Amino acid sequence: MTGVKTEHGKRVAYLSYLMGINYGLSGNELVEFVGCAILHDNAIAEYIREEFNNDYKQAQKATLNEGPKKFDTKIHCVAGEKNISLLPFRTDVKNIILYHHGDYVTNKNRLADKSFIKSQIVKLADFVDTIGNLTHTTEVEFNKIKPKNLSR
Repeated sequence: MTGVKTEHGKRVAYLSYLMGINYGLSGNELVEFVGCAILHDNAIAEYIREEFNNDYKQAQKATLNEGPKKFDTKIHCVAGEKNISLLPFRTDVKNIILYHHGDYVTNKNRLADKSFIKSQIVKLADFVDTIGNLTHTTEVEFNKIKPKNLSR
Protein backbone atom coordinates (compact mmCIF):
# COMPACT_ATOMS: atom_id res chain seq x y z
CA MET A 1 0.00 0.00 0.00
CA THR A 2 2.89 2.39 0.68
CA GLY A 3 4.78 1.52 -2.47
CA VAL A 4 8.02 0.55 -0.71
CA LYS A 5 9.65 -2.86 -0.59
CA THR A 6 10.27 -5.13 2.38
CA GLU A 7 13.18 -4.06 4.61
CA HIS A 8 13.01 -0.47 3.37
CA GLY A 9 14.04 0.85 6.81
CA LYS A 10 17.17 -1.31 6.84
CA ARG A 11 18.28 -0.07 3.43
CA VAL A 12 17.58 3.55 4.35
CA ALA A 13 19.57 3.05 7.56
CA TYR A 14 22.51 1.54 5.69
CA LEU A 15 22.59 4.27 3.05
CA SER A 16 22.28 6.89 5.80
CA TYR A 17 25.12 5.19 7.68
CA LEU A 18 27.41 5.43 4.64
CA MET A 19 26.49 9.07 4.01
CA GLY A 20 26.74 9.86 7.73
CA ILE A 21 30.31 8.57 7.83
CA ASN A 22 31.13 10.67 4.77
CA TYR A 23 29.55 13.69 6.51
CA GLY A 24 31.84 13.11 9.50
CA LEU A 25 29.55 11.44 12.01
CA SER A 26 31.05 8.89 14.39
CA GLY A 27 30.51 7.21 17.76
CA ASN A 28 27.18 7.62 19.53
CA GLU A 29 26.12 10.37 17.17
CA LEU A 30 26.45 8.03 14.17
CA VAL A 31 24.79 5.11 15.97
CA GLU A 32 21.81 7.19 17.04
CA PHE A 33 21.53 8.84 13.63
CA VAL A 34 21.32 5.38 12.05
CA GLY A 35 18.69 4.51 14.69
CA CYS A 36 16.62 7.46 13.48
CA ALA A 37 17.11 6.38 9.87
CA ILE A 38 15.80 2.89 10.54
CA LEU A 39 12.86 4.40 12.44
CA HIS A 40 12.17 7.18 9.91
CA ASP A 41 8.76 5.71 8.96
CA ASN A 42 7.80 4.52 12.45
CA ALA A 43 4.40 6.25 12.24
CA ILE A 44 3.28 4.92 8.83
CA ALA A 45 0.90 2.35 10.35
CA GLU A 46 -0.48 5.03 12.68
CA TYR A 47 -0.99 7.33 9.69
CA ILE A 48 -2.72 4.62 7.63
CA ARG A 49 -5.03 3.81 10.54
CA GLU A 50 -5.98 7.49 10.91
CA GLU A 51 -6.24 8.16 7.17
CA PHE A 52 -8.67 5.31 6.58
CA ASN A 53 -10.32 5.55 9.99
CA ASN A 54 -9.85 1.83 10.57
CA ASP A 55 -11.92 1.04 7.47
CA TYR A 56 -10.13 -1.84 5.72
CA LYS A 57 -12.54 -1.90 2.77
CA GLN A 58 -11.90 1.76 2.04
CA ALA A 59 -8.13 1.19 2.19
CA GLN A 60 -8.39 -1.87 -0.04
CA LYS A 61 -10.59 -0.02 -2.55
CA ALA A 62 -8.14 2.89 -2.74
CA THR A 63 -5.25 0.48 -3.32
CA LEU A 64 -6.99 -1.63 -5.97
CA ASN A 65 -8.71 1.15 -7.89
CA GLU A 66 -6.24 3.99 -7.65
CA GLY A 67 -2.93 2.33 -6.94
CA PRO A 68 -0.90 3.27 -3.87
CA LYS A 69 -2.40 6.24 -2.06
CA LYS A 70 -0.33 9.42 -2.04
CA PHE A 71 0.63 10.01 1.58
CA ASP A 72 0.46 13.32 3.36
CA THR A 73 4.06 13.02 4.48
CA LYS A 74 3.79 15.75 7.11
CA ILE A 75 1.41 13.67 9.24
CA HIS A 76 3.68 10.64 9.59
CA CYS A 77 6.73 12.87 10.14
CA VAL A 78 5.09 14.74 13.01
CA ALA A 79 3.78 11.54 14.61
CA GLY A 80 7.12 9.78 14.05
CA GLU A 81 9.05 12.62 15.69
CA LYS A 82 6.68 12.48 18.66
CA ASN A 83 7.13 8.69 18.95
CA ILE A 84 10.94 8.85 19.04
CA SER A 85 10.90 11.65 21.58
CA LEU A 86 9.96 8.95 24.08
CA LEU A 87 13.18 6.98 23.41
CA PRO A 88 16.30 7.54 25.55
CA PHE A 89 18.70 8.90 22.92
CA ARG A 90 21.98 10.25 24.35
CA THR A 91 22.68 12.63 21.49
CA ASP A 92 20.50 15.28 19.88
CA VAL A 93 18.23 13.62 17.33
CA LYS A 94 15.55 16.29 17.41
CA ASN A 95 13.95 17.07 14.02
CA ILE A 96 15.68 14.30 12.04
CA ILE A 97 12.44 12.38 11.53
CA LEU A 98 10.30 15.51 11.56
CA TYR A 99 12.07 16.96 8.50
CA HIS A 100 12.96 13.79 6.57
CA HIS A 101 10.42 14.70 3.88
CA GLY A 102 11.05 18.46 4.07
CA ASP A 103 12.14 20.37 1.02
CA TYR A 104 15.69 21.65 0.96
CA VAL A 105 15.75 25.41 1.33
CA THR A 106 19.00 27.29 0.81
CA ASN A 107 19.36 29.07 4.08
CA LYS A 108 22.64 29.62 5.91
CA ASN A 109 20.97 28.90 9.24
CA ARG A 110 19.65 25.57 7.96
CA LEU A 111 23.02 24.61 6.51
CA ALA A 112 24.60 25.14 9.92
CA ASP A 113 21.91 23.02 11.61
CA LYS A 114 23.35 19.52 11.89
CA SER A 115 19.96 17.93 12.56
CA PHE A 116 18.58 19.47 9.35
CA ILE A 117 21.51 18.05 7.34
CA LYS A 118 20.92 14.65 8.97
CA SER A 119 17.23 14.82 8.02
CA GLN A 120 18.21 15.53 4.43
CA ILE A 121 20.58 12.54 4.40
CA VAL A 122 17.68 10.33 5.51
CA LYS A 123 15.48 11.98 2.88
CA LEU A 124 17.99 11.17 0.14
CA ALA A 125 18.41 7.56 1.30
CA ASP A 126 14.61 7.18 1.51
CA PHE A 127 14.19 8.58 -2.01
CA VAL A 128 16.88 6.37 -3.52
CA ASP A 129 15.41 3.23 -1.98
CA THR A 130 11.82 4.15 -2.82
CA ILE A 131 12.40 4.69 -6.54
CA GLY A 132 14.78 1.82 -7.18
CA ASN A 133 15.67 -1.73 -6.31
CA LEU A 134 19.15 -1.28 -4.95
CA THR A 135 20.16 -4.87 -5.62
CA HIS A 136 19.02 -4.91 -9.26
CA THR A 137 19.01 -1.31 -10.47
CA THR A 138 18.25 -0.90 -14.18
CA GLU A 139 19.84 1.72 -16.42
CA VAL A 140 16.61 3.75 -16.36
CA GLU A 141 16.46 3.68 -12.55
CA PHE A 142 20.15 4.56 -12.31
CA ASN A 143 19.62 7.59 -14.55
CA LYS A 144 16.75 8.76 -12.31
CA ILE A 145 18.90 8.82 -9.17
CA LYS A 146 22.39 9.78 -10.36
CA PRO A 147 23.57 13.37 -10.07
CA LYS A 148 23.47 15.21 -13.40
CA ASN A 149 27.25 15.67 -13.52
CA LEU A 150 28.12 12.01 -12.78
CA SER A 151 29.57 10.05 -15.65
CA ARG A 152 29.30 6.30 -15.56
